[in-house]
Amino acid sequence: MRSLAGWNSQPEATALFSQLSQSISRALEGMSFPGLGKYLIFNLVDEIMIVIIPMGELAWGMLVDGKKAQLGLLLNVALPKAIAAFADAVNPS
Repeated sequence: MRSLAGWNSQPEATALFSQLSQSISRALEGMSFPGLGKYLIFNLVDEIMIVIIPMGELAWGMLVDGKKAQLGLLLNVALPKAIAAFADAVNPS
């Protein structure tokens, strides 16, 4: 993965989370677990979350302040809309 566009983006973070995502995917595959789903969430200290939406060779990454964003709203409203918008952008009809 590489950073195509962003706001306060960090190419090093993009590379790091690309490697982490690929490593987790391979580990799950090697253990005969189900593969990764539509998103990954890393819960960091101070209620900060990293959300990654993988889409083939591309991924959408976001840093979310959990003090300002409710997890239920993120999981049930924002992420489904973001995933749909990302899918439309990657595979336009």
